[in-house]
Amino acid sequence: MAVLMIGPKAIGWGDMCKKLYSTLTMVTFRDRFLTIEAALTRLANKASKEGATKSGKNLTEKAPLAGLNTASNLDINVASNTGINAIYFGLVLSGYEFACINKPASAITLINQIQNYTGLAGARRYFGYTRQQSCEVYPFWPRAALLESAVFFMSAGHCMQFDYDQYCDYVMTRANITSDERNEDFFRWVRDFPKHLEIIKSDAFFQEADSKMDAMVSKLSATTSADNEKILAMLETLTTDVETGISNISVDICPLKCVYSADYFVRDTKMTVILGDFLPHSIVHEYLHLIVGPQVLMYKEKILAQFGNRLFDIDQSYYMNNDEHGFINAFEEHIVRKISNCILDEMEISVEQIIIDELAKSTNI
Repeated sequence: MAVLMIGPKAIGWGDMCKKLYSTLTMVTFRDRFLTIEAALTRLANKASKEGATKSGKNLTEKAPLAGLNTASNLDINVASNTGINAIYFGLVLSGYEFACINKPASAITLINQIQNYTGLAGARRYFGYTRQQSCEVYPFWPRAALLESAVFFMSAGHCMQFDYDQYCDYVMTRANITSDERNEDFFRWVRDFPKHLEIIKSDAFFQEADSKMDAMVSKLSATTSADNEKILAMLETLTTDVETGISNISVDICPLKCVYSADYFVRDTKMTVILGDFLPHSIVHEYLHLIVGPQVLMYKEKILAQFGNRLFDIDQSYYMNNDEHGFINAFEEHIVRKISNCILDEMEISVEQIIIDELAKSTNI
C-alpha cells in the first residue's frame, strides 16, 4: 500500500475523518502540502545552481555513477489510462465513497453522474467485492491496487488477453500483502476481472466519461512542467549514488480515485504512479520506496533484533500479520516518512544514515 506522507490513506466521513487526521498527520493537509511544495521548490532551486552548498557540502559536484539510471536520466509524463478509469468507474458505481474528496467541481459533477447511472448492474456487483475489512481506514486496500496492477498484464486494448498466470506470480511476490488478502477467494474473483472491465469499457456512458477524464488530465498535464522539474531536482539529490533501474515515471491520473491514495507499478525501466490528482510530493514518496526498500532489507536482522515488536505511529494495516514481513513493511514506511520530514526541513538526505540513526536510537528505548 502506498499512501501519501502528508495525510491519511483516505478520508472517509464523520468520525472516520477525525480519526484519520488525528492518527496520520500532525498538521492540516493544506498547511503540510504548501510546506512540502515550498521545500521542493527551494531544494530544486538549490540543486540547479552551480556551487550550491549546504552544510559545507556541494550539492552539484557529485557525478552519477557510470551506467546508473539516476534521476538525471529520468523523464516524467502525465497520462490518462482508460483501464484505470474503468476500474474506478466500476468502484464509484458500487459505492466508492472516497471519489469526491478534495476534487475540482468538474470531477465532482462527473462523479455524481456516475453515481446516478443505473446501468451495468453486473459490474456494480462485481466491483462491490473490492471492499474488504483488512484496512480500516481505506477498505479498498489491497484489491483496488491489485486491480490497477492487473491492467498492466493485459494486451493494450484487449482486456480478454490477460496473462493470468504471470499476474498471479506477481501478486504472490508482493511483500506488502498478507496471505489472507491473496487467498483462493481473491484469485477466483480476479479471474473474472477482464470480463467486467471489458463490459465497462464497451458501455457508451463510460466512453463518454472516459473522454471527459482524458480531457481533464490533458488540461492538467499542460500545467505540470515546472512541477516535473522540481520533482526531478529532488530525486537527483536522493539518487546520485543509487541504482533504481527506472528511466521513466508515468503519472497516471484518474479523477475518480481517492486523492489521498497512491499506488505504483514497476515494469522494466518504467514506474507508473497511479494518483487521483497530480501531487508532486506523492510522486516523490512513491519513488522513495524504490530507494528505501532495498536498504531496509540490508539491515533486516538488526532492525528486527533491535526494535522487537515496537509499533510506529502508522496505521496497523502496515504490520499485516504482525510477523517479520509486516514489521519490515511498517519500518520501510516509517523511514520513507522520516525522509519526507527531512525534505520539509531541507536537510541533506542519506537513506542509509537515517536507518543507522534509527537503529542507534532504538538502543536507548
